Amino acid sequence: MNKHWIKLGMAALLLGSMQVSQPMQAQEVAREAKLHTYVMENPYDVPEIQAPKGKKVKNVVLMIGDGMSLMHVYSAWTANRGKLYLDNSQAVGLSKTYCADKLITDSGAGGTAIATGQKTKYHYVGVDPQGNELPSLITLSKAKGMSAGIAVTCRLWDATPADFCCHNVDRDDEFDLVADYVECGADYVVGGGAEKFENRPDGRNIFQELEAKGYQVARSWEEAQALKDGKIFAVTDKRDTPVPAERGDRLAQSALKGIMTNWLISANPQKYDVIAAYQKYELIDWTQSAKFQVGDIVYIYVSKPLQKIMFKTEVLATDIELTDSFDDFEFWIVNPKLHVKDNKKFARLKKLDFVDNDNLSLEQLLKHGLNKAPQGPVKIVAQLQQHLDAHFKTTIYDPNEIDKDIVDSILEGAKQQVTVNRYERNPIARRQCLELHGYNCFVCEMNFEKTYGEIGKEFIHVHHLVPLHEINQKYEVNPETDLIPVCPNCHAMLHRQVDGKYLNTAELKKLIQLNKR
Repeated sequence: MNKHWIKLGMAALLLGSMQVSQPMQAQEVAREAKLHTYVMENPYDVPEIQAPKGKKVKNVVLMIGDGMSLMHVYSAWTANRGKLYLDNSQAVGLSKTYCADKLITDSGAGGTAIATGQKTKYHYVGVDPQGNELPSLITLSKAKGMSAGIAVTCRLWDATPADFCCHNVDRDDEFDLVADYVECGADYVVGGGAEKFENRPDGRNIFQELEAKGYQVARSWEEAQALKDGKIFAVTDKRDTPVPAERGDRLAQSALKGIMTNWLISANPQKYDVIAAYQKYELIDWTQSAKFQVGDIVYIYVSKPLQKIMFKTEVLATDIELTDSFDDFEFWIVNPKLHVKDNKKFARLKKLDFVDNDNLSLEQLLKHGLNKAPQGPVKIVAQLQQHLDAHFKTTIYDPNEIDKDIVDSILEGAKQQVTVNRYERNPIARRQCLELHGYNCFVCEMNFEKTYGEIGKEFIHVHHLVPLHEINQKYEVNPETDLIPVCPNCHAMLHRQVDGKYLNTAELKKLIQLNKR
């Protein structure tokens, strides 16, 4: 019976095989066809990119596809019919990012290996297996005087971005990871995860702490885009940023914004009166001696006899032809045709701020990251940028000149343009005034250095005794008789009216004495 059963079973098995053999062949053919079918009906074009020759590296961008393995790369290569932009790479290699204590790694240990070059334990972030902090690429870049930052589409307390800026033995300790960003030193951070920055169990507001550290904090991508320079920390979403179909090319834009260059150029006042030019116009077309990009910030150093950085500008346009450039020949002290050739291109520079401050003198600049007096265009290093950020702001008026015309223009918006005699805002006149009168307020006698120490050294406003609205075309300021040093408080009071009239310095002194009693 058993033998017959076995035989019958074998027969049935064979019969079953015989019955399905034809359909299986068809399935196999279909399966093979599917394996050799590319899934992207419209593959993207991958042009061949030639590597530049003879050029120095300007920026280094490390792109991380979180969790991306060779299989993911091969899948993309297959789907796009055997073409990827990665094929244009000059060199290809592999990095081993396994963790120190487990067979399968995670973003904490794997990202730490990428960010620091050292293996660590599972779930560890930016620390070695003993829990000691590791220097990351951010730290090492800053030590070399370079700017560094991160731009991600995930939450900033995710392990991968945190590996570059934070230190913790547990990637799930999210509130502590976020707190580490305050001291991370990065110049530029963009990502999501706002919910862990405020309304925290420890009562801290990390956004406020970042602002205290000198960061400009943006809460949306639109706000981040509007910021032009300085340290930027943008947390654009409560958790992760939107999916690719909704966020578009935000990641590419944020990366490009992070590598915008801040430049330093030099102006010779003995050849071109840049101070007078920017007093008359907000825009100047400058000979394009460097590869400026729209959105770059350009600081202008005025050479002898002033020898200080005085202007902060923004590049509005590039590659402007001579025939399309602004006519500013009136400000050339020597014949401009000697310096401007017909084939030259120009960049349009919009004035953002004007500062006349000895902290921006050549002597001080050399102490804060500048190697030598600028002649041609210079890319600004992180140390120098920090020094500039402390003395410039994005404004259209000189804080040392709180005159009524400008105040009215700013507060009321009634006047779109303010025109004054070019001599009135000449920094040479300001310097001569201070050399003659010193740095004590002419009204209340306050001295900022005596009150605040080193930070207040040589800080004071300069007041025009002749109101600007009374200045005519022929008026030329006398630094000894027309200008006086005053503190900001007294300066503001001198530009307020009592019974329709402005107080003079003697009247303001009397008012101070009267209110002291």
